[in-house]
Amino acid sequence: YSLEDLAFKVQLTKPISEYVKTTPQHVQAARKLRREVRPGEIIAYVKTRDGVAPIELKPRLSEIDWNKYIEFTKSVFEQLLDALGMSFSEIESKAKGVRDLSSFWS
Repeated sequence: YSLEDLAFKVQLTKPISEYVKTTPQHVQAARKLRREVRPGEIIAYVKTRDGVAPIELKPRLSEIDWNKYIEFTKSVFEQLLDALGMSFSEIESKAKGVRDLSSFWS
């Protein structure tokens, strides 16, 4: 994978100085850029063991926190699976040793 493949891309909707109560991850990444960042700019960042890093600073792939990506993906799928009356753990248990997705729908 490349940093671009793994990057979350989020647009700043206001100046970073206005994020005071909570600091979203894209704002955390923008603050690390050490340059002026304006509303409307797209911040591309990756999840690392130390939080987040803008891809503009070229973090190493070895810094990526793969568990954070797994948890993010799991949370997205859980929402979709819930609508289908399924759970992620059900998919995980069915997936062990499976190479053909047809078994998921039987």
